Amino acid sequence: MSFPVQVIGENADVSVTEIDLSGAGPEEQSIAVDKVRTDDVSDEPLLRLWLIKISSSSHLLLASLPSLCVDASGMKNMVRDLSRCYAACLRGEELTDEPLPYIVVAEWQNELLEREDMEAGRTFWTKRYNPDLVNLKLPFEEPTGDSEFSPQTITIEIEPETVGKIASISSSHDCSVSTFLMTCWQVLLSRLTGQPDIVVGSVSDGRTDDELEYSLGLMTKYLPLSFHVDADSRFSKVMNQVEEGTREAREWQEAFSWATLA
Repeated sequence: MSFPVQVIGENADVSVTEIDLSGAGPEEQSIAVDKVRTDDVSDEPLLRLWLIKISSSSHLLLASLPSLCVDASGMKNMVRDLSRCYAACLRGEELTDEPLPYIVVAEWQNELLEREDMEAGRTFWTKRYNPDLVNLKLPFEEPTGDSEFSPQTITIEIEPETVGKIASISSSHDCSVSTFLMTCWQVLLSRLTGQPDIVVGSVSDGRTDDELEYSLGLMTKYLPLSFHVDADSRFSKVMNQVEEGTREAREWQEAFSWATLA
């Protein structure tokens, strides 16, 4: 078997922990909350909730789910559902809408990939994807071997004046700010690797149907976008290329599957 099979359990436990920090100072509260966020939650149950009392009028609800169960949009939808349920409870009402089972969504996605009208989309991804471009090496990159995967993040604050200039440039070329930043990333990777052809992953939440807009589950796709950056290319030309390529990728995202490229 080449690909794992998802198994839906009959029941799922939920862990709810109440923590009272109302008697602690702001610094102590912050440390305690950070500790909850960084605790190891690899064991069951999968869904864990912490209701933290900050004061008599302020509470904090933390929720944790594995990334194999829900994506970022799904977490936002879960918060939305919790808020709706909480508001309905305060009004003494009962919500009547039925949740959309994830297994129904999974079956729909599999059927979609097999439809004949998706052939054009599958052809699009086959032509656009080049596996030889996936494993480009960056300068000073060293093999990790069997060491544990431990990604790190760097936070940089962009000055409001610079943000305004980015928005102005993007608007003048009828592009979004995200396209501008993606173009910067493409140019940087091309210069660092010395390669004109670069493939990067672009996140799409996969909720293309109206019925899926507020659904939970793992539907995010990382679409491979490939672009050509010549040393003498104008930035505006590359940005237009990125804008068009991203638009086409979004248009054919329903036809994308790593299995069809394997």
